[in-house]
Amino acid sequence: MVRQILAQPFDFTLTEDYETDPDKLGYCRTELELKERWRKELKYRVLSRYLAMAEEQGFATPAAVPKEKRAPLEQQAREKVLKQHNDYFARMHQDTVQDQYDRYLNAFTRAFDPHTGYLPPQSKEDFDISMRGTLEGIGATLRDDEGYIKVVKIIPGSPADRQGQLQADDIILAVAQGPSEPVDISDMRLRDAVALIRGKKGSEVRLSVKRAGHMPMVIPIIRDVVIIEESFVKSAVIDDPASGRRYGYIKIPSFYRDFEEGSSKGGRNSTEDVRTALVVLKRQGSSD
Repeated sequence: MVRQILAQPFDFTLTEDYETDPDKLGYCRTELELKERWRKELKYRVLSRYLAMAEEQGFATPAAVPKEKRAPLEQQAREKVLKQHNDYFARMHQDTVQDQYDRYLNAFTRAFDPHTGYLPPQSKEDFDISMRGTLEGIGATLRDDEGYIKVVKIIPGSPADRQGQLQADDIILAVAQGPSEPVDISDMRLRDAVALIRGKKGSEVRLSVKRAGHMPMVIPIIRDVVIIEESFVKSAVIDDPASGRRYGYIKIPSFYRDFEEGSSKGGRNSTEDVRTALVVLKRQGSSD
């Protein structure tokens, strides 16, 4: 239905109403009514994209767009909206039965207590990583780029950084655990690909990588503990030339605590790190 609607240009000269608040909408009673609702939804999104693109090209108002450029710009807007929906539908088709069970269990727990939720194993692992500020893996930030898993950045001091071959903008085509057969991760969900790349400290992962201007290569990396420094408390002393005073500045990106290690065993937590930062700032002589 989306592809069929977006195959034809929209007429933006017509005056139409569209309700954007889902709480004010009822269920469609017929397929024709459903198609009409989708038409208005897509027209609204294409118009929003059209206006944004016109502004990016330096046109202050839609009327300022030259007539000869309006149709091509409208077509580009439709193509972008179509791609957005194709990506969305592709992600929906990758859902598994387990994903549906996870959603049901989360709804079930929230029905009894709005402050309680269900975390499936992978989400629980991500939650623990955000709380600890550490993980076991290679130390690379990844993203989905039109069906490919692309490297965004390499975390300084991480196993990938120490190994030295993996670079930002590399595309990971396949993942192998040590000498085993590689698994193709093209068109795989990002979280599933990340699960294959992460692993226990000391284990080897072999990445089949494609890089612009180079032949495909295999990069072996020994996994290790990766410290996510940007998640921890940072502090600095700031001098104010106008008043001559010095200020202590503390940044707390998020609250964290290593529940497995605990503070008595060396695990970090935001409370102790703020306390340490205050002591350091006082030694440096900040007045506030």
